[in-house]
Order: sequence, then structure tokens, then C-alpha cells
Amino acid sequence: ARGTRDYGPGDMIIREQMMQSIKRNFVRFGGQFMETPVFELRDILMDKYGEEEKLIYDVAKQETETLCLRYDLTVPLARFIAMNHNTFKSPFKAARCGRVYRRDQPYMTKGRLREFWQCDFDIVRTAEPLNKLDLVLDDMETVALTIENLRDLIGDAFVLLINNRQLLDSILEICRVPMDKIKPISSAIDKLDKKEWSEIKQEMVDKGIDAESAEMIRRFTSIRGTPAQVLETLRNDTYLQAKIAANDQNTIAALQEFDLLLKFL
Repeated sequence: ARGTRDYGPGDMIIREQMMQSIKRNFVRFGGQFMETPVFELRDILMDKYGEEEKLIYDVAKQETETLCLRYDLTVPLARFIAMNHNTFKSPFKAARCGRVYRRDQPYMTKGRLREFWQCDFDIVRTAEPLNKLDLVLDDMETVALTIENLRDLIGDAFVLLINNRQLLDSILEICRVPMDKIKPISSAIDKLDKKEWSEIKQEMVDKGIDAESAEMIRRFTSIRGTPAQVLETLRNDTYLQAKIAANDQNTIAALQEFDLLLKFL
């Protein structure tokens, strides 16, 4: 079938070695392994992925249940937490390795498959911590784990991109993106490493912002450098300084958390 492939004995040796390395690091960082079915009730998966919902595989209706193949390991984890939160202690370090399915246009030479593996490590808290810094420590731990895994697999030849949704929301507000457009515009930004800027800009305009706002977004997404250099550039940005001067708590908190994350790392 298109978008799938077979794995011979040689491939399996490589994959098993990779999985063993990843799982070993998951355990080192305190992960507890769990597993969920490859299919979920359709109602569980719908309204969670925005425009990506079209990539979810529907399964033929079985008796009274309408099912879908899981799109990722995150929504099944949320369903598991909701059903079993009284059975584990918070924070819960959930480790999972499993197949996921996407009805995407396959691109075999670039590794874009319709069936592939994901390895997820999430730190789940069922209550607000007494010290908000614990949340930054959670982020630091997951970043450090990712670095360990990549180093064990490929050495130092990688670039790790760190996302801060709170900071992105502040930037999009600066760029005059309405609240109801933040999610679709964020989705367009996610494609910057896959498409030319002209295509991304047109997608943003099609989703309801003007060309000037799109160019302002490009100004921020074009910032490059080490995490420390990027943080310094943002701190010196005129627009962000204006939000800080106006005592915008989201912007202040986002920059402080970014700074703490780098110090902890």
C-alpha cells in the first residue's frame, strides 16, 4: 500500500537498536511505559487537530462504534489520563513508543509515510504545582532527554528547535493576528521548513490576515542564532519592549521562562 513499507531483518536490527537506546534514556529520566490501542473512538480524536483532521484514517463502523486509527500518541494519552488519573501520582512521566497513521500524501524518499513510529515522553501534572518553576524544570527535562537521545543516535550533527507557545502568541498579537486566527496562522508557521515563504505568506492571507501582518511574522521567524542569541534579540526588539513596558504579563512570563530554561540546561 502507498505510504507504507516492509522492514527486512537488516532494517529491524537497526530499528531495534534505536528503540533500545531511546527506551533506555526514557527509563533513565524516570519514564513509566504505557500503551494505548492503535484505534480510538472517532469522537475522541475529532476537534483536536484543527485542519489536520483531514489526515485521520476512519475505520469502517463496527457495530455501534465509529473508530479511527490514532493520528499521534498525544490525544490517546489525554484520554488515558482522563480515565485513570486516580491510579498514578502526579507528575506522571508517560513514555510511549508506537505506530501512528496519517492519510497524508506520501513522500517515501523524505521519510513521509502513512504508517510510522513515534516515541513520546510527556510529563503530566494533574494539579498546578506549588512552585511554577517546576513547569520550567519539566520543559528542561524533556529538552535534555531529546538531546540525549539524538546524541546517542546520530552524534552532535543536529539542530534542536525549542517552541514557546506563550511567546509565539505574544508575537502574533504584535503582528495584529486576531485571537480566532492564532491557531490557523500557527499551523502555517509550522510549515516554514517544508514550503517556500511565498506559499506560506499566501496561506496566511487566505486564512484571514493581511500581507503586512504576514511580513511582520516573517521578521520574527527569520531570527536565527543560538538560543541565548535569539533570547537577546527578542529582549531588544522594539515591539516586545513596548509590551513589557505596558506590563503585558504573558510576554514577561514567556521571556522569563525562556531565560530560566536556558539557565537550567
